[in-house]
Amino acid sequence: MRSLRGRTLHEPWEDTVAHPVAHLRAVAGADPDNPGLTEPVGELALKSPQFARLWERYDVCERGGGQKCFRHPGAGAMTPTYEVMRLAPTGGRRMVVYQAVPGSPDEAAMLRLESTGARPEPGQEPAPQPEPVPVPTG
Repeated sequence: MRSLRGRTLHEPWEDTVAHPVAHLRAVAGADPDNPGLTEPVGELALKSPQFARLWERYDVCERGGGQKCFRHPGAGAMTPTYEVMRLAPTGGRRMVVYQAVPGSPDEAAMLRLESTGARPEPGQEPAPQPEPVPVPTG
């Protein structure tokens, strides 16, 4: 929560971080003894006063969709809508889809994002993705 880059990319910052903390509380509530959750939550609470304050609010929510505000250095400001879909045979994985109204300033910003060839900075590459899980048919 101390990333300055994140504070400039996501707006408004306080709302941006409050929602994931509330979602994390929902996930942790479903499996309260899971050390894969309790250990990072404890570490975050110790190292980030902002996380500790948000965690102590006891807000709980499931992610389903909404709008997210971004300010990308190359593409500009955008507020796309998003939907979160659970992928049933994947052990809880989800897919998030962002979209903008055709012809809107948000769509133009998203297209600029695509045309900038935005890539992670060195050392910020995304984690390797797991192999797809075959879905039984018929």
